[in-house]
Amino acid sequence: MLGINEVKNGSLIVFEEAPIQVLSISHSHQGRGGSIKTKAEFLYSHRNEFWFKDNDKKGRFMLSEEVIGEAKNFLKPATEIIAIRFFPSQGKDADEGKIINIELPVTGDYKVVEAPPAIRGNTSQGGSKVVTIETGAKISTPLFIEVDDIIRVNTERGEYVKRI
Repeated sequence: MLGINEVKNGSLIVFEEAPIQVLSISHSHQGRGGSIKTKAEFLYSHRNEFWFKDNDKKGRFMLSEEVIGEAKNFLKPATEIIAIRFFPSQGKDADEGKIINIELPVTGDYKVVEAPPAIRGNTSQGGSKVVTIETGAKISTPLFIEVDDIIRVNTERGEYVKRI
């Protein structure tokens, strides 16, 4: 049984035999069934389908953009992720489980592919600018970040951490 302090935004729980992702915290119920986390690797995306290699089952699986949500902004080939496998207490997925979502590493390193020039004295907005990383995501960074820099990004918040 989970305590209220153990559930956070983005947590996955089981409620009435269905996997549920917590969007905001206000109340919690204990569910049935269970889930485990297994290692997997992102391979590629094509037309809103995201393909992964399941390292435990030696197979591939696909999740839609609708399922993975904002995680799509931080997926690049060979990114190691955690696949969340749901095991209902009965039904066709009871033995093998079904992969229902992924968890990214908390931080990842990305190459900057677009960065506006830093304009001297441009500190009215806190001395930051928005750059585009190799996955297409836009990240607010300090003014000194330039194209081809490698930056570390917090994938949970989509925030710049440091230049590598």
